[in-house]
Amino acid sequence: MAGVSPMVSLRIPEDHLLEIDQRVGFDGMRNRSDVIREAVRRYLASPLPSMGE
Repeated sequence: MAGVSPMVSLRIPEDHLLEIDQRVGFDGMRNRSDVIREAVRRYLASPLPSMGE
């Protein structure tokens, strides 16, 4: 990760947090933030859906 990144606050439902917590410790992810950052990276790397579909 290059440079300093801004902190962002968001609300996550409890059931999603439980699922996030289950992924902590796998694939080098040390905490919730690591899991969420990886999810955002994967989302941004996926192709955009076509308009009108």
